[in-house]
Amino acid sequence: MALGFVPIRNVSELFQQIWVNAQVELNPLFIYFEQQWFVNVPLEMWNVYEVDIRTNNSCEGWHNRFNRAVNKHHANIWHILRCIKDEQASTEVMRNQMAAGQDLVKERRQYKAIKARIQRIRDRYRAGTIDLMGLVDGISHNLKV
Repeated sequence: MALGFVPIRNVSELFQQIWVNAQVELNPLFIYFEQQWFVNVPLEMWNVYEVDIRTNNSCEGWHNRFNRAVNKHHANIWHILRCIKDEQASTEVMRNQMAAGQDLVKERRQYKAIKARIQRIRDRYRAGTIDLMGLVDGISHNLKV
């Protein structure tokens, strides 16, 4: 999981290094990963080395909130349109709040701490006090499965 936190220029090399040192029983996993995440999906789509937001929690939150607003399995078109209009009004309020400089998302303390630890590890890597494997190892200790 920590491979996505590595500079793009080093991902392929590090992946091969990890694969060479892994147990043979894991070969099917590495073959799947290589096919899915190196061939089918561009590296730029899943690499988060220079990215501050690493989750899709806001998208999932919106989806859950909209589902609760609709609150019907077979909603008619008028109900859906009303929900969309309400969502538009809510979006306008949020845009105004953003324009006023307000924070819209409250980050939980535990995620702030993880984010800070990952940033410290990245800073150490950039400063040259740890190598690429140290970067991956340090980040892997901070990721939850």
